[in-house]
Amino acid sequence: RSPQDLYRLTIEYLEDASKHNIRHSEFSWNPTGTAQVSGIAYPQAQDAIVTAIRDAQSQFGITGRLIAAIDREASPEAAVEMVEWMTANRSDEVVGIGIDYREVDRPPEMFQQAYADARRAGLKTTAHAGEFGMPWTNVRTAIDVLKVDRIDHGYTVVDNPAFARECADRGVI
Repeated sequence: RSPQDLYRLTIEYLEDASKHNIRHSEFSWNPTGTAQVSGIAYPQAQDAIVTAIRDAQSQFGITGRLIAAIDREASPEAAVEMVEWMTANRSDEVVGIGIDYREVDRPPEMFQQAYADARRAGLKTTAHAGEFGMPWTNVRTAIDVLKVDRIDHGYTVVDNPAFARECADRGVI
């Protein structure tokens, strides 16, 4: 509901992680949903989360990095807008973009422009693709069309052993 809520969620998560001997965490958030549902503009939301990351490092000795996740259920235009927000409000703690949520009828190629814009801005890229029940071809599309640096999930590459070997050889998954 507020930037303070985002701060609290982040600092408590990182504190708990540090108690489990985690020393570094990369985690995702949905800026589009935060802006649309919670009414918290990107700069204020990012500032709250980044402040918590910095505070957690000094208080608990854990480092954190943030991945802004495209809301796959929103429009491709909303994804492009999210990347624009990121580039206008750069922070060292925000390292890249990802994509989350319903993969079933929202194939990776719908978000090609947002990924191209992110790469041009020097951001790292990852994509949630090939989760159970989805075809391994979504992973190939994320790698070949979106040109991601890494894949989240990617389980279904085992359905095509040659492609799974290619991914392993390329160090993508």
